[in-house]
Amino acid sequence: MTLFTCIVVHHPVDAHEFWLEPTDYSPKTGATIAVSIKNGQFFKGNSLPFIRAWFSRFVIEDSRGVRSVESVDGNDPAALLQLAVPGLAIIAYESKDYQATFATLQEFTKYLKREGLAHILPRHLARGLGKSATRETYLRCAKLLLSAGRGGGKDRAIGLTFELIAERNPYSLSAGTDLPVRLLLRGKPATGITVRLFDQEHPREPRDYVTDRNGRVRIAVSAGRKYLLNAVYMYEPENTGEVDWSSYWASLTFAVGSGE
Repeated sequence: MTLFTCIVVHHPVDAHEFWLEPTDYSPKTGATIAVSIKNGQFFKGNSLPFIRAWFSRFVIEDSRGVRSVESVDGNDPAALLQLAVPGLAIIAYESKDYQATFATLQEFTKYLKREGLAHILPRHLARGLGKSATRETYLRCAKLLLSAGRGGGKDRAIGLTFELIAERNPYSLSAGTDLPVRLLLRGKPATGITVRLFDQEHPREPRDYVTDRNGRVRIAVSAGRKYLLNAVYMYEPENTGEVDWSSYWASLTFAVGSGE
């Protein structure tokens, strides 16, 4: 049975992106850093506590393997992590299902346009859903890439329902090189999905890319910057008696190396 829980801080109408943010993207090997769960927009948002009932998966993967992120309910920042080995570390979080309600068609339409989902509106109206409140369930899949010391390594698919994958290590990109990114939906290429890029230095000037038939985009990035990628997929659920629409949200946060 799907768990529907209404939590104001997760409401996609009030705040759009959902991401993981560290105190240091490139810590020294052996250093301990804090990782916060963020919900907001334009790369700024509220910090959410570690609540075990809110997620189905919260893990860290590095050259030693995959292990659960351990913390205590209520902790904010959500977790303290020690990166004991050099190289790329992947932190991933997948939430439980949550439900949101849009009181009016105008509110729902504004939401769709804001998130690059305008193509949903004709389908919504064709189903005769424009005269009452719209109910949506949503699930968040967030990843964070960190680089400890000067080690290498690469991102990979780790089985999130909706997953952004950096196909090159952003910390070792050469100057002027684009970052190839792939988007997977249940392990398969997600085609024709808008991927939005936020640069922390210019967060109110996001750039949009659309995935090709293989779920890929090439992202223009600059050395020394911190970035947030966000993508949304909306679909008609099987049981439309409970909700009208369901959506998956994917994010990927990382920094780009110096390009040296």
